Amino acid sequence: MRNGNNQKHERTFQFGLLGTELSLEGPINKETGSSYFLNYRYSTLKLLSGLNIKLGTSAVPQYQDGAFRFNFPTKNAGVFSVSGIGGLSTIKIILSTQTERPKELYGDLNRDQYFNSSMGVAILNHSYSFNSRTLMKTSVAYGVQGLDVDHYLVLRNKDFVPKDTLPQILGYNFYEGKTTLAWYVKHKVNPKNSFKAGFFANAFHVNFYDQVKIVSRYDTLAQSINEMPFKTRINTQTDFFLLQPYIAYVHKFNEKWSTNLGVFSQYLTLSNSWSVEPRASLRYQFKANQSLSLAYGLHSQMQQTYLYFASPDSLVRDGKTYYNATKELDNKNLGFTKSQHAVLGYDWQLTKVLRTKIEAYYQYLWNVPVYAVPSGVSMLNRGSTFNRFFPIYTMENTGTGYNYGLEFTLEKLFNKHYFFLYSASLFESKFTASNHKTFNTDFNGNYMMNALAGVEYGLGRSKKNSINVSGKFTYGGGKRYSPVNIAASNAVMDVVADNDKVNTLQFAPYNRLDFRIAYKINTKKAGYEIALDLVNVMNTKNVLALSYAPDPANVNADPLIKNYQLGFLPLFYVKVDF
Repeated sequence: MRNGNNQKHERTFQFGLLGTELSLEGPINKETGSSYFLNYRYSTLKLLSGLNIKLGTSAVPQYQDGAFRFNFPTKNAGVFSVSGIGGLSTIKIILSTQTERPKELYGDLNRDQYFNSSMGVAILNHSYSFNSRTLMKTSVAYGVQGLDVDHYLVLRNKDFVPKDTLPQILGYNFYEGKTTLAWYVKHKVNPKNSFKAGFFANAFHVNFYDQVKIVSRYDTLAQSINEMPFKTRINTQTDFFLLQPYIAYVHKFNEKWSTNLGVFSQYLTLSNSWSVEPRASLRYQFKANQSLSLAYGLHSQMQQTYLYFASPDSLVRDGKTYYNATKELDNKNLGFTKSQHAVLGYDWQLTKVLRTKIEAYYQYLWNVPVYAVPSGVSMLNRGSTFNRFFPIYTMENTGTGYNYGLEFTLEKLFNKHYFFLYSASLFESKFTASNHKTFNTDFNGNYMMNALAGVEYGLGRSKKNSINVSGKFTYGGGKRYSPVNIAASNAVMDVVADNDKVNTLQFAPYNRLDFRIAYKINTKKAGYEIALDLVNVMNTKNVLALSYAPDPANVNADPLIKNYQLGFLPLFYVKVDF
């Protein structure tokens, strides 16, 4: 976050459909240069329901968040600052009140969902310049995030009317805290040589609990479901550390050639995993307005925190599977996922306001967690949906994957009343799982392009006021998905993919056109802005995913339904700077 204005008090108030926001900033002491910055936002999305605007769901998120930063320069002891950000959000997806089967759906038809989340980060910084060539910075941060979620099964009669009892089938409470000590020193040896050395020391504290009832499509009696025992998937409270020292060195051979060399390392106490990662780049400025660059890096990443503590249903030993009766944390020793990156870039500053850039890249991944039995499951696909992943079998670091592509950008900075930005990407993204088959990843849309442009003109005799009109068009390959194993899906009331045909299907291409118009009024004491954003002007129905939503009136009907992304959504806001 930026520092506040250390010479003048400023305030910003904004009201719109997405939220009401207030920002304050200004000097604490003009002589020392200290300043403050405060921001608070509260959701006003409930207004959408009053305006009869359809979002694809009756559930509207409620949220509030705040941020602050205080900056204190000193004469001899450096600069101290304290900053933080935090927020609360909740959403209730209540489908038990629906008595008719909807034609379009966002979410699941068979459950009421209550979702609460919270996060917060506080940071204490100190930077100190020993002289004009040496800078040291120290930071201490504490961050926390929490989730509290409950699901209740909606049982329906054949006429789709819900039954009275709603059995709870899922409940989880996730808490993760992290304390970080970060330190580095930068030193410029001479005009040609400089280096930076430092470390991150992260202390994690986790408290995870998750319980679920595995209910099939044919479990239709609330009493029997209520009597079912919960299955505990996670129940842990522990601490561990992640240490990350690094060093980087920059050398300029001459006006045309320069290089950046470095080593980054990591050690995770939880699984005793460690890595040493060399990285290097080379830049050739062969003309004043053109350059070539080549970069390579070895990177490692720990797994999602909760995965280490999710006890699998079955243990795998020497190719044989055993029921995990003692709830062993068999995935606690998973190592880092590793990847090698190579990037070749060409940068051309055509004019002072026009620039183009082309990059070709390749990434090879290994040590990817996959099942220890033949399967199409890979952790490379995690994060593409809202569903959480809980391993059924022991996992091991034997999966691989690769990504490669070409990216193009053409940018014109705002000049002579207009600007534009065009970017396009062609790419391939594959993975190989424990069944030794190679599939498309969930992210392999193969192509994506964005076109953004806008014009702004001054109004009135003095041209102090202005009107701005802009638009954005996005077009990309459709989301990948798999043929569904209907029998397996019926057994767990969720979408279960065919393991041998992962991501062999693809939805229609994604496309969306957005439009914006804004009017600005500037006076001596304040500035005003009124804007209207028209999101998805063409009301394009972009498919997000398949959802399990069986028809109670027809047991033999296809239980799958398509979920669509956001439709046409008009948003407005009024902003005042004073």
